[in-house]
Amino acid sequence: MITGGNHPVIIGGLSLGLGLAVRTTAQAIEKTSTGFYYPTKTDPSQWDPNYASWLSDACAKDANGNYTGKSLHGNGGYGPDNAGRYHLGKDIPQAFGLPMYAIADGEVIADPIHHWDVNGDPAFAIVIQHHLNDGTPFIGIYGHINPLLKKGDKPKAGNQVGTIAIHTYPHGHLGIVTDLSQVTYPGYENCSKWPASSPTPSIEGLAGMTDPIEFIQTHAPLNVKSLPTGSLATVPGDKAPVYRVSKNNRLQHIDSPETFMQNGFDWARVMNVSGEFLTCYAKGGDITKTAGIENPNPWFRKDASGVPFEQYNEAKLLRFTGSDNVYIVADGKLHWLHISEKEFYSLGYHAQWIEDIMGNPPTSSDIGDEWGIERFTKCPNVPLAGLGGELTMSARTPLPYGHYDVDPFVIPYRLNDTNNVSFFSSK
Repeated sequence: MITGGNHPVIIGGLSLGLGLAVRTTAQAIEKTSTGFYYPTKTDPSQWDPNYASWLSDACAKDANGNYTGKSLHGNGGYGPDNAGRYHLGKDIPQAFGLPMYAIADGEVIADPIHHWDVNGDPAFAIVIQHHLNDGTPFIGIYGHINPLLKKGDKPKAGNQVGTIAIHTYPHGHLGIVTDLSQVTYPGYENCSKWPASSPTPSIEGLAGMTDPIEFIQTHAPLNVKSLPTGSLATVPGDKAPVYRVSKNNRLQHIDSPETFMQNGFDWARVMNVSGEFLTCYAKGGDITKTAGIENPNPWFRKDASGVPFEQYNEAKLLRFTGSDNVYIVADGKLHWLHISEKEFYSLGYHAQWIEDIMGNPPTSSDIGDEWGIERFTKCPNVPLAGLGGELTMSARTPLPYGHYDVDPFVIPYRLNDTNNVSFFSSK
């Protein structure tokens, strides 16, 4: 049965949505390796280091107890004009009138804040709520600008949010609020909230905020499309390592077959992807015998009284009795795969990976958002998978010199030229 619109397509026992993705070539612009835009779309290595950074301070005092405008905590001076304060964000040099951009998709949640600048310059700040790729909300503060947006507007990643306002040293300010109970959206705090003997301000003094550049360089935005957390991937070929996609959209290298088995991974579920596709990801730490999976977040099946009795790990494919819908486990929820059969296989999935579940169907509290093909398309014009057929014993090629099998039916691997253990694919 094939139906149009947003209705599912039932093919071969799968219920997969009909929706073809059109890919376009991405413009070369400055982003973090995890997918956030830098707010001026400029290379951070070229930013003037004399502009205030996260926790730059002017908290030093003279013998009379007066603030001098110099740094007390060694984080770089905030300048005499800001004596007695420290900085809660990052100032990025940008000429007057030039654009400032949204770091990710979001929604403006407050009216533009006039005279937001500490020294009363006629500049504004706008406040945009964004989300990380695991759905966690956070707030971006875009300061020292003349805004182009109002409350309720929903800019897309990379859209212009305003232009740089008049300032002695024109720049844009980016602040990140991770505690959404904060409603003040400051760009600075008073030194009284940073004890002289402490390496960091008090909890109150941080105002629910964090280092904005470090944050966007170590987290991925919701609009980054990728393989789900928990997916296993390799590039077909001799000596090809196996990676797991971590919670923060990074590739974690699995260091040995023993670690692979210790974590309960299944070689038959390793996806074939292109080498170019792997370059779209930032690298995470190795998964070793002592350093395991990063922040696993499984879905728990519950009995009629709501008591969990069975665990399904992230990236698991499930189908329930009486329904053809196929779900994937991610972030402790079940997400319906709203994709076509062709897209399902192009992503490297196999129908054999779907586990049929008997008994009660999932409740609404178990269900997350639907996933279309755009959820997976992280790198335009780069194939995710579909580079070879399914790995089976009959399809295996002879193992190269130097190999040995822990279990010939589970995980073939060999020692590479530096005597480090690495997996390889038979394709």
